[in-house]
Amino acid sequence: MDRGFALVRPLEGGLDAWEEAGYEVEIEAERIPMSPTGSFSKAP
Repeated sequence: MDRGFALVRPLEGGLDAWEEAGYEVEIEAERIPMSPTGSFSKAP
C-alpha cells in the first residue's frame, strides 16, 4: 500500500500459508538484511 498498490492486505498465515496452499515462492540469491531498527543495509 505504501508503494501505491490498491486492494492489498496481509496474508493470514504469512509465507508459510502461501507455500502450504501450493503457490510458488521465488528465492533470491542475494538478500538485503534488515537491521532491528527497520532500516536497510546492503548485503556484504
